[in-house]
Amino acid sequence: MEEKFKNILIEVQHDLKRVNKDLSDLNNIKQRVKEGMEKLEREINDYLSDFNRDTYKVYDNLLRLNNLAAKLMIYRGIGYESTSAEYSFILALYEMINGRTDLALESFENYFKEANNDNAKITCSAFYLCAMICYNKGQYNNAKDYFSKSAQLYFSLYNEQDFQAMIYVCECMHFAGEKRETIDHEFLHVEKLLNKSKQTMDSDEAIKLENHFITLNLKHGNCFFQSFLKLSNNSDTSEIRNIMIDNDQALKYYQTILDYTGFYSKKKLDTILKIVMMYSLAQAMYSSKRTVDSRFPGGLYELFLDIFDQLKNLLIDKTEGLILAQFYYLLGTCALYSYFVPVDQALLYFEYARKQTQLIPATTKYFSCMTKELLTRNQFIEQIDQCINLLKSSRMR
Repeated sequence: MEEKFKNILIEVQHDLKRVNKDLSDLNNIKQRVKEGMEKLEREINDYLSDFNRDTYKVYDNLLRLNNLAAKLMIYRGIGYESTSAEYSFILALYEMINGRTDLALESFENYFKEANNDNAKITCSAFYLCAMICYNKGQYNNAKDYFSKSAQLYFSLYNEQDFQAMIYVCECMHFAGEKRETIDHEFLHVEKLLNKSKQTMDSDEAIKLENHFITLNLKHGNCFFQSFLKLSNNSDTSEIRNIMIDNDQALKYYQTILDYTGFYSKKKLDTILKIVMMYSLAQAMYSSKRTVDSRFPGGLYELFLDIFDQLKNLLIDKTEGLILAQFYYLLGTCALYSYFVPVDQALLYFEYARKQTQLIPATTKYFSCMTKELLTRNQFIEQIDQCINLLKSSRMR
């Protein structure tokens, strides 16, 4: 009997040793997980310390973001959940760049619940990014509210105006169908603030200010522009656009940009923004039958060819599907205005634009360079087909 008890005791001691070892291993795992999460937290804080809402999609930044999001999801998968604001922001960005915009908005809402005053700079970016999601989904009132919050917080943080967000507020008011007087008032308010900022700007700020001035007048002019294409009957802006249409007024705002930026030359078409500005000006001149202008000695046909050639070059390093779809479409439409743009190339770009739409979330809206409205995927494709038919029938050539 005594021998039996000794054997039992030995077995129990062995079992205790195994349990202690398992506990030690478990504690080691917990410690490694803790250290891993602390390291991840430092990496996230480092990433967010210089976060820029305009450059986070640059390739190297995307690699960092994907790496951080992957680690977060691994820890979440093994049961280590975190409720920090920074983690929610990273996951929101990750969902956003992968086209899961509803999940991105949910994560941003979690961020807003968890954030405190220490997160103010990131909160400002979060408001702006939420606004962009809502804008691209056609939720203009929500977008306007988020852009306004971003602009207000930006001013409180930096004592500077966030003209980028403020200009979007103006455009959202237009797309949401607010009264013309209200829309014009908001545009003019932003213009006054831009002119006031000129008095204290340095050389670097002057370039940014010029871009804001171009964008402001471009979007204001877009409110009034009418092309030979019909507005979509079912687009969000068709009703208000039909009320505001006035090509002379559109031309006034587009010409204001040209007067501000100086004499035209092909070499000056060195950014997509300037190309869009010149394209819109040429469109308005064409639609108003003002085809002769001393500033364009080659005439509108040659101007549209310049736009076509320069934009092709600038799109070479672009990868974002929405940008490519919209600007491939713009390239194709140049042939509707100019005999000098090869028809076969134009048709090719129309097809490129159509194919890009298949790579973009179905809820995304597309800005039409022809009718200056935001369209659903089906409406955008219908407009592409309309342009192709016009081009093939040579009615505009």
